[in-house]
Amino acid sequence: MINLLSQNTDSIPFILKRDVVASIDTIPANKFLSYEYLPLNSSKVLYNIDAMGSEAAFYGVEGVMRPFIQQFGGFIFLVFVLLFIMGSVVFASSGLSHFAGIRSLFSFDNRSTKSDKKLVTTIDVLSKLFYAFQTYIIYSILFFVIAVGSSNQLYSGYDHLVLYLQITVVFALFFLAKYLLYGITGSLFSKTKTNVLIDTYLKVFFLTGILSFVPIIIFIYVPETKIYVLLFLSTLFIVGRAAIILQSYLFFIKAHIGSSFYFVYLCGIEIMPYLLLYKAIVLIN
Repeated sequence: MINLLSQNTDSIPFILKRDVVASIDTIPANKFLSYEYLPLNSSKVLYNIDAMGSEAAFYGVEGVMRPFIQQFGGFIFLVFVLLFIMGSVVFASSGLSHFAGIRSLFSFDNRSTKSDKKLVTTIDVLSKLFYAFQTYIIYSILFFVIAVGSSNQLYSGYDHLVLYLQITVVFALFFLAKYLLYGITGSLFSKTKTNVLIDTYLKVFFLTGILSFVPIIIFIYVPETKIYVLLFLSTLFIVGRAAIILQSYLFFIKAHIGSSFYFVYLCGIEIMPYLLLYKAIVLIN
């Protein structure tokens, strides 16, 4: 037998130079606990059934609420589908009659055109009322989605409903206030039975809803295009305000009203209400 070691070697002793404090649990504590354990009985072999029943159960933590679009996106889509179907029926009945006066919005001659003098049927009135209602609904939804998206709070279903009702009420009051202001201004200074200011305002209102229908759907369901949709809606808003300002300016010239009064009208009716509406939405949010 060959001895590989030329001499006998003793085992080398390990000496602890200092006391070592054993760490019971090096995992930092958290809400889900570092580890789970089952209590043992006095024998330290079997589980203690009685103690297990008296242990405080940990049920976890409340999860983060799903985004708004995941909770109510289907319902909003059904609203848009219903509006689209009703709009198709109205469009098939009235045709292009509600688009006849678009050119007159940017005309420097505010006299009544042939399209304005023709007989207005019941279908034409109902179609314009529907498109005005459609504009009211889709823009209420748009303002609501923007308010929810810009907020850091977590809303429940009831909170969403209350917020939407607040926005719809503010929007309705804003629309009625503008309508009354145009009606009072037109009745005071107009020499004809037709109110050019109200006609222009309603025309711009429901045409804005028609042109904004698809972009608002894209804004809600395709978030990557939000900035482009907002640019389009902002441009549409500016063009509509420009048409109203132009027709109101021609109205004041025809009524022989001074430019100083028109400046007051411009600031008080055309600019200030939108600043107040924006402030109201911010406060609600």
